[in-house]
Amino acid sequence: MSMVAMPSLKTAQHRRANRHRRPQEITLNWFKYSEKHMTQSSARFGFVEFAETWNGRLAMLGFVIGLGTELLTGQGILSQIGLG
Repeated sequence: MSMVAMPSLKTAQHRRANRHRRPQEITLNWFKYSEKHMTQSSARFGFVEFAETWNGRLAMLGFVIGLGTELLTGQGILSQIGLG
């Protein structure tokens, strides 16, 4: 029978005490990632990590804006631009 390691009480207390810091840590980690990967003087066009990262971010933003607009107006995206 395999033994599963249970977290110690000290670990659980540490997590509870630092629960409020988690979003700030995520933000700081994102900024560290951005500084490391977005300020390199390497290629920025084509199928490189920089371009793909920004393409994904802008696609997610566009999707959320389109969905919000559809919910607010009650019309589909195609009918909003006159194609539907």
